[in-house]
Amino acid sequence: AACLVAALHNGSLDRESLAPPAALESVDVLRHFVLDGVSCMPGFTLAADNLTCADVDECEADTHGCHPNADCINIPGGYNCECHPGYVGNGTECADVMDCDQDPNICGPHGVCVNSPGDYNCECEFGYTPSYNGKRCEDINECKGDKPVCKNGNCVNMDGTYACECHEGYGLNDEGDQCVDINECSGETDDSSICLGGKCRNTIGSFTCECPPNYTYIPGGSGCV
Repeated sequence: AACLVAALHNGSLDRESLAPPAALESVDVLRHFVLDGVSCMPGFTLAADNLTCADVDECEADTHGCHPNADCINIPGGYNCECHPGYVGNGTECADVMDCDQDPNICGPHGVCVNSPGDYNCECEFGYTPSYNGKRCEDINECKGDKPVCKNGNCVNMDGTYACECHEGYGLNDEGDQCVDINECSGETDDSSICLGGKCRNTIGSFTCECPPNYTYIPGGSGCV
């Protein structure tokens, strides 16, 4: 094209010297845009050599007509517009995709979808947490969390919660998140003593029986004999 433009400028080229005939139309275009108007076709600008036309990057020059929520993609002589992910349209007009309206259960059975510009987030029920990308609600494994639970017992993770299996001699506290010592001696009377003939003494996780002189406590048995 540069050679063709140069030939037109110095007058060394005429229509009859071109072949094939289909090229004559190109000569007319160049003569109109380079010789007559000293300008280039839309989307191009005259290069520094004044002989060739260079592409105008409308995206870099910020002279495009793309929507603020679209990407400008430069092409020779023009540009294309593509809406950002989460938006739909032709690029010059982009509308937010209402993800929550399209799929109300997008967060799963334990979350509520909250739409945001070009995106959405999940608000999760107690016992659940957003996934790494915030698009689903996943069970919290309390047994592996930072807060220690089920001391003196075994933690069993469950869907949305957990349970403590307490060791022998321990029971759940009022909150249900720890195992505490059971006072086996609490509330006993002489007639209902678990030591039967002895004195019950509570210990951590267990108890002992203090038997009268000449008596011996038999663990798991009937008391002091």
